[in-house]
Amino acid sequence: MIRFEREDEYLAALIGGPCRAFGSYLMVRAWSPEFDPLRDDIVTTPVWIKLANIRVNFYHHLILMGIAKGLGTPIGVDLTTLNVERARFARICVEVNLAKPLKGTVLINGERYFVAYEGLSNICSKCGIYGHMVHGCPRTIAERVANLDI
Repeated sequence: MIRFEREDEYLAALIGGPCRAFGSYLMVRAWSPEFDPLRDDIVTTPVWIKLANIRVNFYHHLILMGIAKGLGTPIGVDLTTLNVERARFARICVEVNLAKPLKGTVLINGERYFVAYEGLSNICSKCGIYGHMVHGCPRTIAERVANLDI
């Protein structure tokens, strides 16, 4: 939680979109009396995604932001990507909903590319939901229980 000294700084942070802090994006939301940091779940978060081996002609801000729309709410593109200083992968910041399945691939002009989510290691390969792995997936457990009943 952050308290601003001046109202204009608060409004700039709230309305101006995500801020950058130490190389990462920071989402600012207005405080409400109902907010309880011990009980409220974080449903959305900004995350850097990597699209490996995409063609260099896609390394344009508008194109990459359009691709990112299929993965969440686009926030920004890495400057190294925009300057084509590293052509192995494109890096885009996207706000994702952690309560919904995350996409493992994206289709661009008929070609499928893998999506890597930086900092999100607990993504289930079965259901795509963040927070558990396939062996702890509710779907996997339900299937095991169903197979035992047979």
